[in-house]
Amino acid sequence: MESLADRLRIVREEKGLSLRALAKELNIHFSTLGSYEQGRRKPDVDTLKTLAEYFGVSTDYLLGVVDDPKVMLKGEVVMRLPSGSRKAIPLLRANLPKIKSLSFERLFIEL
Repeated sequence: MESLADRLRIVREEKGLSLRALAKELNIHFSTLGSYEQGRRKPDVDTLKTLAEYFGVSTDYLLGVVDDPKVMLKGEVVMRLPSGSRKAIPLLRANLPKIKSLSFERLFIEL
């Protein structure tokens, strides 16, 4: 299983960013980001969320919990995050009462 340090390096390199460029882009000190990639430090929750959103992956992926970058665990339910999932959040919030009222089987038919 890959570590957080490994995953951060992988997603950064996939975007073609240097460590310095990413640090500047996210307003995180270069040495701090380097410490995350070397496994000497762990990001706090807010920074972890920022990194996941920036790279378009789940926090579970960065933490090495799942291998698919678009999957996150919710209890025992695995959810696939659609591309552009940020845009889906207002839609889900608006339809939450309807979603709560659906049975598990109907939920997949309705959505």
